[in-house]
Amino acid sequence: MSLTDAQINAYIDGRLSQKDRAAVAAILLADPDLMHKVMRMVLINDVVRGLGQHVLQEPLPDTIQQVLDTKKPREP
Repeated sequence: MSLTDAQINAYIDGRLSQKDRAAVAAILLADPDLMHKVMRMVLINDVVRGLGQHVLQEPLPDTIQQVLDTKKPREP
């Protein structure tokens, strides 16, 4: 049995049921080349998720904060 890209991505993202995750893991254990490909994808995924995280910890520039402070909330 081969895996689709959608199945591999769902596996990496943790969107599979426990049963499906076990089935994918068994396929990966039986195919070292595919396992290597998926591990590279996991590494890339982790790197991309980490990009720009430091920016989220920085305070907003004063000019942007002033605009946000003076902006009135919308009425529903």
